[in-house]
Amino acid sequence: MELAEINITLNNFMHGWETRDFEKMFSSCQKTWQEHHTVAGLELLLNSYKLKKYRIGKIKKTGQYSCDVELSVVFSIFRKSHKRKLTPRLIRETGAYKPDTNGKFGVNPVSLLKGL
Repeated sequence: MELAEINITLNNFMHGWETRDFEKMFSSCQKTWQEHHTVAGLELLLNSYKLKKYRIGKIKKTGQYSCDVELSVVFSIFRKSHKRKLTPRLIRETGAYKPDTNGKFGVNPVSLLKGL
């Protein structure tokens, strides 16, 4: 498993969220998700949650092309602060619906919603 690539991809996504740069976040999303959504759709999905800080924890391989990452976050919504443990899934693809060990990892943003 390419730990460096996973960390870079997730850090880019999370830093984009922290700085409200939804285009940066979108570029770190899973290719299949990108195929059916837009930057505006991603913003609609996560805009209410103001990310304050995050810490990447353990990475667990979940399949030949995917992994889950333990993530601790602090965010605010409606001016109230929350701490949560999230488990985003990253999937490696060469294109939409094309999982491949030679592909690029991308964050599935819907997987973040489970813990929010």
